[in-house]
Amino acid sequence: MEDYYDYLGAKTARFANETPVLSGASICSLKRFIPKEEMEKDRCESFKYHTKNHPYYEDFTFFDCIETAARKIFGEFRSAEDRMYKMNILGYEWVRSVMEQFRRRPDFSSGNIFWMYNDCWPAIGWSMVDY
Repeated sequence: MEDYYDYLGAKTARFANETPVLSGASICSLKRFIPKEEMEKDRCESFKYHTKNHPYYEDFTFFDCIETAARKIFGEFRSAEDRMYKMNILGYEWVRSVMEQFRRRPDFSSGNIFWMYNDCWPAIGWSMVDY
């Protein structure tokens, strides 16, 4: 995934009416609804439960997608808190990359609307701002 920036840059649309944000919730929010001992596990069930596609599929969930992208872009997780941080910051990197790609091509692209700016319950999903 070293070339993700170039890959996203090649996908500019004329107008994007839905741009999701692939991101985990902030550490502060996660600590409010996930018990500390569970956050330190490799496969946190509460974390998965609060992911937007609950009930989730066992083989590859939305949580797995966020976790995999965060690991491939930012490197292996050093701790549970590092995992949460990298999954959250993935959203900021995603938005930065998408916005830059649209701004680089003003002659081609006329707009972009972010979909799911905020979530209404403690969730890990497509939003930029959690509840």
